[in-house]
Amino acid sequence: MKRTKGFGYGMIVVAAILILFLTSCPGKQKNSDRRSWSASSLGIPHLDQPWKLMVQAGATSVTLAVPDDLPSLARYPEAVRNAVRARILLRNQNVEIMTHLAAEMERLLQERTFHSILQHDRFMNEIVLGINQPDVVNGNPLYKHEGILGHVPPYTHVEFFVPAEYAEAARSRLRTMNLLNRTTVNPVDIWDKEWEGISKTHACYTWTQDMFRVAVDEEGKEFLFTPAAYLQSNDLSDPDVDYLVHLLDEKKDRSLVRLPIFFHAGNILMGESGGKTLFVGEGALKLNATMFFTAVQGLPDDRGVLQLLKVTSGADDVRVVKNSAHLFHIDMAMAILDRGVVALIDPVDPENLQSDDRDMLNELRNTLRSLGFRIVPIPTSTKRIALDQSPVNIVAYIDRTNSKRNAFVPEFPDEQISVQGVGRSLNRLIRDAYAVAGITVIPVADQFSSERGDIHCVLKVIN
Repeated sequence: MKRTKGFGYGMIVVAAILILFLTSCPGKQKNSDRRSWSASSLGIPHLDQPWKLMVQAGATSVTLAVPDDLPSLARYPEAVRNAVRARILLRNQNVEIMTHLAAEMERLLQERTFHSILQHDRFMNEIVLGINQPDVVNGNPLYKHEGILGHVPPYTHVEFFVPAEYAEAARSRLRTMNLLNRTTVNPVDIWDKEWEGISKTHACYTWTQDMFRVAVDEEGKEFLFTPAAYLQSNDLSDPDVDYLVHLLDEKKDRSLVRLPIFFHAGNILMGESGGKTLFVGEGALKLNATMFFTAVQGLPDDRGVLQLLKVTSGADDVRVVKNSAHLFHIDMAMAILDRGVVALIDPVDPENLQSDDRDMLNELRNTLRSLGFRIVPIPTSTKRIALDQSPVNIVAYIDRTNSKRNAFVPEFPDEQISVQGVGRSLNRLIRDAYAVAGITVIPVADQFSSERGDIHCVLKVIN
């Protein structure tokens, strides 16, 4: 399953969402009160609030104002009537679920204060991986992940989500790799359903980075914040993030909390330079708007969304930054290496960049400098950018056995580039650039760029 930037929910609806988004999206948000958030700030519609419903049943397309146009429903074919009833039922159910999730979150924020353990300060004690069917090669469900598994520290515990039909094959391969004793294989049921033209999917996902965010409260208890749904928001009563409950264990002081918003966490990064800044890609807000509309037939208030992200991560500031065609998530353009230190891709041939990629990088660079971050330029090429081969889609961590800072860095087919008239290996230059920042590179052969992601997208470090 490829990492996607959008959904096929209807071009008219999506266009309307994006127009409204672009005219209202805030560039930054600052608020000294980290507890300050209310359920009403998201813009979740009320059950009795009028709304417009668009239904396609066979060759018939219908747009109705609910509830005013419902008396006229009798003149339509039965298939249309059934589809309309189904959409209304799901919309009202989703409104109730979102309202409940928002109220629960407001209550939790009145009781607790959250902060994030920055990714580069985690030890890789526990990690999460996942696969879907396309990852299975020659009957080996772990094929694409073996480069990562072969380099994890000896103290790391692995939580691995796999489609149920491949669970035994995964255990067999882990046993061969001498990793089964510190890996929990969690089977996930896979299904597709359709009801009155409404499709629902339950899958196991590769991009575990996207599926939740990690925070701790003032007592050190871990909270895993998931979106209300990951890819399908038609029916929130059957969420496609439910299998993450396997990350809970009576031995662990941990809670799983479903937020009343939709996000992919690879487009949300936290860095610290003086204060803690949460970087949110504008695509994250667009994705939330699209899925929010599909769920409840209304548009969210981006200010409430950003504030919720802020208070659940303990940020002092939130900055919304551009995304672009190839740098569609922030983790394709930058990586936080340490307090005040950021890796940023640095094309050796910037004259060949697409204009939107150039604009995104220029704006991000200026934002980082204004916040006081030291930028470590990581060389790449526009060819690699176009192929979604990012040298900063990495996982940095501290090795708890020696306190050294390491990073899993994807390694791509090498290129020779000219540096002051001398041919140099691009992969060697990347390793050297990280070394200057005090990072020891653990190279992992790329297996995921063809699916529009890489190591940071697939490897989630909890602590």
